[in-house]
Amino acid sequence: MTEHEILDYYNENWNDYNLIVDMLHKIIDNHEDEIQKLKSMTASSNNDDLLKEKIDALKHQLLICQDSLDEETHKL
Repeated sequence: MTEHEILDYYNENWNDYNLIVDMLHKIIDNHEDEIQKLKSMTASSNNDDLLKEKIDALKHQLLICQDSLDEETHKL
């Protein structure tokens, strides 16, 4: 749920405690599920290798950009 949806739901049901509590439990459950997914992603060794490859590729691209910038600077 987006912040806007949550606030609208609350505004519509502010006088029904049970509905509000149910909504909060759903939000918390979704939040905990997402945290668990992120933890499992970061714990995976395959992801570590993939992350290292992405970092290496970004470093390579940065070096290319730096070289190009140096060439342009020397032209001036």
